[in-house]
This record gives sequence, C-alpha cells and structure tokens, in this order.
Amino acid sequence: MPFVVAAVTKTLQGSSLVAAITAAGMTVPLLEPLGLADDGGRALAVLALGAGATTVSHVNDGFFWVAAATARQRPLAGFLSVSLGTLAQGVAALAALLALARALG
Repeated sequence: MPFVVAAVTKTLQGSSLVAAITAAGMTVPLLEPLGLADDGGRALAVLALGAGATTVSHVNDGFFWVAAATARQRPLAGFLSVSLGTLAQGVAALAALLALARALG
C-alpha cells in the first residue's frame, strides 16, 4: 500500500520529495491495520515509500529533464528511456520489497 500511494502520487504530481512526504502522511495511520506497526513493518513501509516515490519519472519531474538532457535525448526519446527505465526500476523494487516482506514473515 505505501508503495502504490507513493508511486501514484509521484506519477500524478511529478516530485519525488512531495510524493514521499504526501504518501507518508497518508499511510502512517494505516500501518496498524496493514500489519506494519512493528519495527520491521515500519522499516518496510519506509523502503516502500522511497521506492514508490522514485517510480515513473516523466515530464513533470526535474529528474526527467536532467536525465534526458544528459543523454542528449529529445523529449519523446527521453520519455521512452527515462520513464520506462524508472518504471522498470519501480517494478524491480516492488518485487524486492515483496520478497523481503515474505522473508520477514
């Protein structure tokens, strides 16, 4: 849940920092009902928030423009490489978080 809230906020708004802070404020009251109220659960929630907040960088995000310009890409090429790259990064992070959650029990 924390990953999804952060990822959706990041995708809609664009800023990783704002997405992380907003998602944290929205999910803290839900930690206990989600079974994440212990120390391990809180740590997992923080990791999920950070991973979700870096997922799907696009034209609303300053990182998108820096990465595309550094690679000397036009916006469409940047959208395909940077946005899809950060999407793949988010999917990989989510898979790692799910594996970690399973290992923690």
